[in-house]
Amino acid sequence: MVNNILAEAVEWRRTKSVPILRSEAETLKSHLYALAIDLRREIDDLQLPAKRPRITPPPIHVKQALEKFGLHRVLLDKVFPLFADGHVNEAVRKAGEIFEVFAARELPGQRRYGRDLVATVFSATKPIIDISGYHSSETLNPTDEKEGYMFLSMGAMHWCKNIVGHGDVDQLDPVDAAARIILISHLIQVAESQQGNSKKDASDGETKQFLRRVEGC
Repeated sequence: MVNNILAEAVEWRRTKSVPILRSEAETLKSHLYALAIDLRREIDDLQLPAKRPRITPPPIHVKQALEKFGLHRVLLDKVFPLFADGHVNEAVRKAGEIFEVFAARELPGQRRYGRDLVATVFSATKPIIDISGYHSSETLNPTDEKEGYMFLSMGAMHWCKNIVGHGDVDQLDPVDAAARIILISHLIQVAESQQGNSKKDASDGETKQFLRRVEGC
């Protein structure tokens, strides 16, 4: 129970861009151990940062370019404000998390996350969302389309979500961060456009459910 509360506290502080520092965790670790609660290994595994990251708002031209780019509506609402305020790493991580939520709604009740999740939903052999046909080509091999999207999605889970989720990662260059957010936006937009290949287009109810789940990210 204490471990779950700690994990939630770490996540909450990170979403507020005031991550728990290593020194704070060391103090907590000592107090818990004195109470015969040994979470030393679990706390060490959190890889908390030694210093609070420096927040620098992106240049105005980069911010305006991203805003006008045509991001998916959910990213524009949930991710762009973080980016505009200078929390660029958190913005990228949030974008990756939203893509994960989008994929997870196709596998209700299953415990799959990140790379494994998108590899299942966008499988090149048995996809739940089949993106083949997106390019409307009569000569393109559908398997190539599905494999390309699947591998790109798997890589995005690491490159845009997991890596920047580590508190000790330096703040990304704003152009770098914007490019990663655009990548996630593209992946979601492609998958949404092709959902009709595998089932009927998502209903308003499904869309609202997706938005509710995103609220909890």
